[in-house]
Amino acid sequence: MQLWDYLFVITDLAGGDRLLVRWINGQELPNWKQSPPAFEFVKSLGLQGWELVTVDSFGMRHTTLIFKRPITSE
Repeated sequence: MQLWDYLFVITDLAGGDRLLVRWINGQELPNWKQSPPAFEFVKSLGLQGWELVTVDSFGMRHTTLIFKRPITSE
């Protein structure tokens, strides 16, 4: 049976023009307003084997991105 690891990422539309990652698995990132744009973060997750499962927008500023990747037994 395949087991999955999940990652929850919440973005924030900082200042109305920059989509930034603000929370990862419920933990707010320190200095998140200085982080790279969300598209760069998402691209790096893909390179680490994470697959985007769903996107859910709530309000005008926040979007939740849910990723999964297989858990491998080593």
